[in-house]
Amino acid sequence: MDATVQAPSPPAVITEPFGAYTLARIADDITSITYQDVDDALTAALATTRTALIIDLAQVGDCGSDGLKILARLNLRAAGRGVSIVLTGVHGRVAHLLGATSPSRGIPIRMDPSSAARWLDQGTAALDDPYLAP
Repeated sequence: MDATVQAPSPPAVITEPFGAYTLARIADDITSITYQDVDDALTAALATTRTALIIDLAQVGDCGSDGLKILARLNLRAAGRGVSIVLTGVHGRVAHLLGATSPSRGIPIRMDPSSAARWLDQGTAALDDPYLAP
């Protein structure tokens, strides 16, 4: 019997309206294998919003340098359009990597999508907010 080797499937990136914003939930790790699929999905999600893109990383256990590049580039694109990006569900290794890299320091982090939406609704003015990336 011939064994078939299957390539890993790309992570599910589910995009949906979330009040006045767009929510993108990433359901798997961001690696060099899944990088392009995640980048394409988040770029498309950014194109669908006029105000803010909330990216939920609660299901992401690992995010290498490729994932950080996606977030940094996406943040630059968003800023150029006057759109905000907020990360949610950041934990474990992903939180450590985000805290240790300067390109990600300007991306706000909230606990969950609902708290991100409330924070955005309030005008996001608090620079010393304890939930922002260090």
